[in-house]
Order: sequence, then structure tokens, then C-alpha cells
Amino acid sequence: MQRVRLPRLSRAMSGAALVALLAAATALPAEAQRRTEWQIGVGQRSQRGHVGVSVGSNGVHINAGYQGRHQRPVVNHCPPPVQQGYWETRYQRVWVPGPVRQIWVPEQYAVHYDACGRAHQYLVRPGYWDTIQEQGYWENRPTQVWVPYRAISTR
Repeated sequence: MQRVRLPRLSRAMSGAALVALLAAATALPAEAQRRTEWQIGVGQRSQRGHVGVSVGSNGVHINAGYQGRHQRPVVNHCPPPVQQGYWETRYQRVWVPGPVRQIWVPEQYAVHYDACGRAHQYLVRPGYWDTIQEQGYWENRPTQVWVPYRAISTR
């Protein structure tokens, strides 16, 4: 345990108060000491811990505690390095597919005549959706590209 240093004035005052308390506690008659409960103490706190002494009808109590020094992490708030370069507009050739259309092709029926000449209609092909892809095209699209400066060697 690390010693906590008290200021000189506080130590002197603490010692004097403790002596006065002990003298007062011993001066009381034994019957008064049993009937009343009392306690008085002195202590000192610091950033690292605390120490204290108390005297009372239940005896002398000494308490102390130590808080270890916790190092806070060092945070470096440096700005990022400045990038040397420039933005350049470049054109890129891109294939753009044409639009897609869907059309409904209706069902198809046919008529069949039996031997008696009666007409019978039957389904030849059910209806369906036909997907038509229109023609696509090429397009030049502008894009922004970062171009860093290169160090020029003078060899």
C-alpha cells in the first residue's frame, strides 16, 4: 500500500482531535459509555485514495483505500496528410441496353367440322406474354477521377 501524505496542518489537527477524543471517551463513566453510542472521526481524501480514523463507543476504526493511477489513452488529433493531386473528368464508353416491352398475345382457336357438319371450336394455343428487347446503344458518360501528382525524379 502506498502512503498518502497528509498536509502538516491536517496531521497536527488530526492528532490533536484524536487525543481529545480519546480523553473524552475515557473520561465518561462506564455506565454512560454502555448506554450511548457515539462515533467521531477524521479523514483525508486525495486523488489516489483516502485514509481515516474514527473513535467511538464501539472502539477505534481505521480505514484506508488506494485507487491505482489509471493512464488515459493518448488520442492524437492530427489532420490527415494533404493529398497532392487533382480531379479530372474522363469519359467512359458504356453499353446502355434498350427498353424492355411486354405484349399480350391472345389465345388462338380453330374450328373443326365433324362428319355431320357440326362445328366444334378447340384451343390451338393459349394466350401468353411476349417480351421484346429493344435495341441498345453505346454512350460516353463523364466520370470524376482523382489523379495524384507523381514525384518527378531528377536522375
